[in-house]
Amino acid sequence: MRKLELNLNELVNLVNSKPNKGIFFFGKVYALSYLTTAIEPILQNSRNKNSLNDLIEVVNNSKTIFNSFVNTSNFIEKNNSKNNQENLNFYKSHQKLWQKIWPEHSSKDYESLVEYRGKRLDFNKIKKEFLNKDVMDFGCGNGSISIAVLKRGAKSSTGIDFGKKNIETANKWAKEYGIKNKTNFKQGDILK
Repeated sequence: MRKLELNLNELVNLVNSKPNKGIFFFGKVYALSYLTTAIEPILQNSRNKNSLNDLIEVVNNSKTIFNSFVNTSNFIEKNNSKNNQENLNFYKSHQKLWQKIWPEHSSKDYESLVEYRGKRLDFNKIKKEFLNKDVMDFGCGNGSISIAVLKRGAKSSTGIDFGKKNIETANKWAKEYGIKNKTNFKQGDILK
């Protein structure tokens, strides 16, 4: 448990070491989004013997993601070229990572995920932020957050993710939930 605490403190210190602007802001969003997304299945199955090691691995992956943005920032400053192969390789590897995060869910598992997301919204008491409003879901993955806000009263949701598979999955679930007319999931790069 101590090792997990130390790794979490390292992540917090790392993220706090950079300003909340530009590429560092996006790095924080990506790293912490990954952290919360990847931890959920581990916490939901906490009886697993390896759960502590799995949690430590997720925290370390979050540090790696954030450091990738820091390295990209250094790279951009030095080269300032969008066509540079190293920058392109980073983008492709990051895109591939997010394609692997969202597993295929059964209807029951997906409903549990949507309800878990909804409970987080309820717990944080933020319904007034989306009730009867159009929502933008950056890095929407499989659409579970969009569907959770729609089930709790959002007017519509536009979800953007650079993973083609993620968008296909989100559209599949929107259709299955009968809310396709309230969603617009599209593939794109949120940095653009």
